[in-house]
Amino acid sequence: MNDSRLPHILEAEFGEIETGFQVTGFADVQLVKYRSDDRHRISTLGLHRWGWSTQSVRFEWFAEFRNEFSPDRMATAMDYAVQCLLSGNVSPPMQGTYLSLPESVWPEIDSSTLYFTSMPLSERTTAYCKATGLAFVRLFAISQEEKSLIRSNGWQELESRWELADDCQ
Repeated sequence: MNDSRLPHILEAEFGEIETGFQVTGFADVQLVKYRSDDRHRISTLGLHRWGWSTQSVRFEWFAEFRNEFSPDRMATAMDYAVQCLLSGNVSPPMQGTYLSLPESVWPEIDSSTLYFTSMPLSERTTAYCKATGLAFVRLFAISQEEKSLIRSNGWQELESRWELADDCQ
């Protein structure tokens, strides 16, 4: 799938694309940063072009985080994760999976894991995804405590706690 509408869909969903750069070692996949006042937003662009023989999965990744986190750090983490995926070192992530990052990528010990999950989208983007077979996967940096919760109680428990926390705000 090589769809010239995708950058426009991404901008309509996440904001104006500010800058982009190639994923290390994979010229046809980029990380793009979006303009935003209160949050950093980064996504892949071109990851959907890679197919996996065992699944007909096509997706782009998206991360959103508060301004106190460095967008460079999240971009480095996403770059590492994409490299792992495209090199065949990890399987395509499903909802509730996580990837531990080496300290050289994310030196803060307490949030050295990327968590993958589904994400709510606008009606327009949802229709586009259904028509093209594309999925958007949301990434979060999670703590060691949250990682342990997934191991002991499953990802549904973690996401249930997040929903409860959102309801209380």
